[in-house]
Amino acid sequence: MKLEINNITKTYHNIKALDHFSVTLQEGIYGLLGPNGAGKSTLMNTICTLIKEDEGEILLDGNSILKHKKEFLNQLGYMPQYPQLYEDFTLEEYLYYIGALKNIEKSKLEKNIDYLLKEVGLKEVRNKKIKEFSGGMKQRAMLIQALLNDPKILILDEPTAGLDPKQRIKIRNLISKLGQNKIVLISTHVVSDVEFIAKKIILIKQGKCIACESPYHLQKSIQGHVEIVQIKEIEIDDIYNKNLISSLFYEGKQLYGRIVHNQECQIKGEQVFPSLEDVYLYHFGENNEDY
Repeated sequence: MKLEINNITKTYHNIKALDHFSVTLQEGIYGLLGPNGAGKSTLMNTICTLIKEDEGEILLDGNSILKHKKEFLNQLGYMPQYPQLYEDFTLEEYLYYIGALKNIEKSKLEKNIDYLLKEVGLKEVRNKKIKEFSGGMKQRAMLIQALLNDPKILILDEPTAGLDPKQRIKIRNLISKLGQNKIVLISTHVVSDVEFIAKKIILIKQGKCIACESPYHLQKSIQGHVEIVQIKEIEIDDIYNKNLISSLFYEGKQLYGRIVHNQECQIKGEQVFPSLEDVYLYHFGENNEDY
């Protein structure tokens, strides 16, 4: 299975949300990283046919998704960033309703609902009204509806927003387990959500794809640009204004900073192997203004 996004351009009020964006996706998990306003939501909405591109095309196995829209949507699962739920429904009522809209055969739907409720930890509240749910519970309910039809293509926008660390790990592991035979695109600001489960990371900036590589390859590409340096407390403000600092920490009474630099670092320290968070800061940090 191959999803080709070819030279997609979308303009709003003379601002290009997508600027000849191209990438090819095959089975596996892809992380989509970029600052606010980079074009992530526009890209996902275009893939889901919620908006139409001005230029370019999207092909699934060589066929236009717009010309074969019904067949494409039958293979798609989408989880938007903000929960869109019928709050007066119980969770079970909501899932059966969504299953009916997706035209899922009843016995298959029952089986999928039981399995997914157990996997995301909502089995005990299936008969509870959604309006009584916490934000994290609503987020997990939205993930279930996206998975109900066992889609071949899964688009997830901030799937772990509002979840505590234990829930985040569980959902991340579920996505990893279910995603190996699907095309999964995850947009997130939580870099750790995709650092270890994504086979490739897509970096998007000002509507353009600036990279689509494995996490390791991206980390390797900025090796030599991350250092741990000793910092005097009176120097913190000055160093912070002139450098990209991914973290500050103490060892005993000594303060250290993890500095990411695009050019030669003015403060010499110990070079360390970059993390994916360092990669994000390297490409999008812009002197601490944009993250």
